[in-house]
Amino acid sequence: MVRAAAFGGVAVRSLSPATLCKTRGVLTLAAAGAFYFAKKNIDQRRAEQAQRNSRPTEKRSWEDRVREFEQQQQQQEGSTLKASAVPSAAEAATPSAQASASSPPGVGAKKDASDVGAH
Repeated sequence: MVRAAAFGGVAVRSLSPATLCKTRGVLTLAAAGAFYFAKKNIDQRRAEQAQRNSRPTEKRSWEDRVREFEQQQQQQEGSTLKASAVPSAAEAATPSAQASASSPPGVGAKKDASDVGAH
């Protein structure tokens, strides 16, 4: 028995129980196959990590993982701030770098003749 229902102005045929069961069966088989191959890949990767001793064996709670992640982020931010705050020797020797280090931004900046009046 096929019934038509109005859906947004378009007639849509409903599925029979047999077609619905077949569709669900095919989708279940596809999901099982995807799970099988994914699991196989995960097991292989875990075995390789165990051989290299790069897989941690301790169990951590999510609070510990979040805390560790935040500490790593703070360390990375701290190292990038230190690296950007300290100019290299070549940059420190230039007159513009010395002027910008001793004065606020925009003060003491030299303009070229090509910059003056150019819009």
